[in-house]
Amino acid sequence: MTATKVTSGVIASGVIPDPSGWEFVSVATASASATIAFTGFETGYDYMVTGSGNSPATDNVLFNILLGVTGPTYRTSNYFGSSSSVSGAGSSYGNQITTAITNAPNTQGNAADETAPFYLVILDPASATDTYYYGIGSTHQSTTVFFTTSTAGHHGTAEAMTAIKFSYASGNIASGIFKLYQRPNA
Repeated sequence: MTATKVTSGVIASGVIPDPSGWEFVSVATASASATIAFTGFETGYDYMVTGSGNSPATDNVLFNILLGVTGPTYRTSNYFGSSSSVSGAGSSYGNQITTAITNAPNTQGNAADETAPFYLVILDPASATDTYYYGIGSTHQSTTVFFTTSTAGHHGTAEAMTAIKFSYASGNIASGIFKLYQRPNA
């Protein structure tokens, strides 16, 4: 058996997994955008979305992620998961939100250096089963408060999720680069 060294790529100030095995699908750049969405998920594939340089137009808001079915119609209930974070000072926080996937339990600031890089993996969302997800990232809340974040859970309705949408709780996405990747899951 031969060991293979796996390295990680870096996006902004956050770390994403090595894209080996992932095929690039598309990119969306936010500039005062109400939402960023990717549609057309197919069964038999896992999907990963990475975000870099994403910043809200409004200060101190939560970043929300919704899964959608054909249409797309985005689901705003039946999420079972949690997110947690640890600050640079060692304080830890957590929450459970049932109305969306959230990448962090903390709000994000909107100063020039207060971005929140992340990656989110969605496991075979287009199959007609519960949709599972996990991810990591960071949230920069203010000039002195920085959090490392993680999220995991599932959407508890057995239906084909073919889309995903990103937005802030209020205001636009001032900036950000969102990339979609896919890989066969069998």
